[in-house]
Amino acid sequence: MRHVPPLPRALAALVLLLPRPALQAQEPTWDQVVRRLSAAGDHDVRGLAFVHSMLYIAAGSVLLRYDPATDSVRDVTSRVPKGAADQFTGLHFDVTHDRLWVDLNDNIGGGGCYSADLSERCASPGPPQALVAWWDSIGAATSENSIEAAARDDRQALVGFFHGDVALFSFRDRSLTTLYEPPSPYTWPVAVVLRGDTAVAGVPGDGLVAITVASPARVFHFAEPDSGRLPVRALALHGDDVYIGSRGLFRARLADLLRAH
Repeated sequence: MRHVPPLPRALAALVLLLPRPALQAQEPTWDQVVRRLSAAGDHDVRGLAFVHSMLYIAAGSVLLRYDPATDSVRDVTSRVPKGAADQFTGLHFDVTHDRLWVDLNDNIGGGGCYSADLSERCASPGPPQALVAWWDSIGAATSENSIEAAARDDRQALVGFFHGDVALFSFRDRSLTTLYEPPSPYTWPVAVVLRGDTAVAGVPGDGLVAITVASPARVFHFAEPDSGRLPVRALALHGDDVYIGSRGLFRARLADLLRAH
């Protein structure tokens, strides 16, 4: 073994006095930049959808309706027939026809189609797959994995791919731009929302990601707290707020997510 002589005492003292690089700031966790709401308790929130001014919450065994204006919540589980073991796992609001589709047991529309206030079932709703038929146009233009979540406006779509990335799809030139790559193929985006040039994605096992999509894109990553205690499973936008479904319901100002780092 090669012998390395010790530093002279004076030189060693000088080394100790040299400035050291600052430790990298610890990445914030997303629960540090949000407010917890009492509406969903500790339920595992799997789906969120704003219907006009009301937020519907799919939370496993229960379906809730939350009014942000009064911070009040109502249990509307009984309005959707289901078996004792069935779980509410998603929601889709059809703005064009003013109706709400309910997912049961991870089946799109498996719980049926209803009027906006859940007072009656849709007369001739058509297949629930029509809600996400536009996803096929993205899949046909790319060679990526299947789509797990997507949100769109007239110009573009924010897409979360199964075992894949968060990407932006342009309807004009049918191009796909990767915005965020999760650290592992076993952590992938399951919820996305898009407002103009601002996007948010929930990646269970990784955390919450806010992105300004205008070139060049800027990514603001918030780690998942406490080793999986609070996975982000659902997102919804209302005004300037983003609602986050995890073990419970949370709310953050969209602008705060873009300046928290």
